[in-house]
Amino acid sequence: MRRLILALCLGCALLVPARAGAASVEGTVTPTVWAPEVEVCLAGTERCAVPGVNGQYRLDSLPEGLVLIEFVPSFRSRLLTQYYLNEAQLSKATPILLVEGEERKGIDADLIEGGAISGTVTAAGGRPLAEVEACARSHEGAVVKVCGETDSSGEYEIHSLPTGSYAVGFWGGGSSAAFEPSFHPAVAVTAGLLTAGVDATLTEGGRIAGEVTAAAGGGPLGGITVCLFMSLASAAQSCVETGAEGRYVFQGLSVGSYQVGFSLDTAEIAGTGTTAKAGGYMPQFYEGAATRAQATTIFLPIAGTTEGVGAALVAPALPMPAMPSLPVSTPIIAAPPTVAVPKPKKFACRKGYRSKKTKGKVRCIRRVKRHARTKRGKHKSSRAQRRDGRANG
Repeated sequence: MRRLILALCLGCALLVPARAGAASVEGTVTPTVWAPEVEVCLAGTERCAVPGVNGQYRLDSLPEGLVLIEFVPSFRSRLLTQYYLNEAQLSKATPILLVEGEERKGIDADLIEGGAISGTVTAAGGRPLAEVEACARSHEGAVVKVCGETDSSGEYEIHSLPTGSYAVGFWGGGSSAAFEPSFHPAVAVTAGLLTAGVDATLTEGGRIAGEVTAAAGGGPLGGITVCLFMSLASAAQSCVETGAEGRYVFQGLSVGSYQVGFSLDTAEIAGTGTTAKAGGYMPQFYEGAATRAQATTIFLPIAGTTEGVGAALVAPALPMPAMPSLPVSTPIIAAPPTVAVPKPKKFACRKGYRSKKTKGKVRCIRRVKRHARTKRGKHKSSRAQRRDGRANG
């Protein structure tokens, strides 16, 4: 009954919990020339296997239930990621029902080459531009962004693209950093085919430059983060660091309005907060403003350089030193009043008794009268003693 329910739910593979088991899948990946550069994985996990030179693979220790198998080639191969039954998208992938102990065979994949875009980037006048980054970004479905870079002849190629429509952008960098970006809004791509002739001509953009110093002493500050904001953007467009001489420059800027911030941390770059960056200086916006809302807007009408956009940064005020605590005198505790301890009463026995210490204890015992002894050593009675006294008298 359970297997029947799972079979009726092939479209809800990600909703069915899997139990640990000893199931496995195996198959062949083609083209075999690129098979060793393909990872065969249980989708959503890092449980993967790599095919051999003959394209064959085996993926062991899989859970029982509905699973998705993913084939991920290297970028160098130019092949596209696929799922079982040659499906390009995870949301449309066909799940496989595994039973504990089952060895599922024939889970093959025939990977196809992606589409490509190529062209040439030059400066106005036809000079080829090197080190320009060209990126293609998909318009629909799962977001795909793939980039390439122009060589010394200004040529580039972007490959490994699934079929679809792409926006292609060009950003100057390195030796071409002074040129402002350019865009192609829509370029159609078909997997396995090359879309050539997507060229671009870049023009030199504007520049914003300045110097950052310390407010105390006026010395140049190196290593300070400086960020450039488009007036209506919440996050920074780009950030640079000042050199040892305290100088910075933003170049390749399009016509528009900008604001500049200094000594900004990650939260500030994201558009919130004004906390000081680790390094000892309070954040500041041009021109001497504490917040971006108070910052001066710089307008670039044409390509050119706006100099003097600098800042004199202030170190945070040091916290007031804690006042030394006054010594606390030890309170004098009055001695408790002396209480006279009564002397123990002398042990006394009643009349006819006397005290005697026996085995550590004092007891009262009856007094015994001593009698005069006779010649025989016997005591005379008191009557006999009186009689003898009268006779002697």
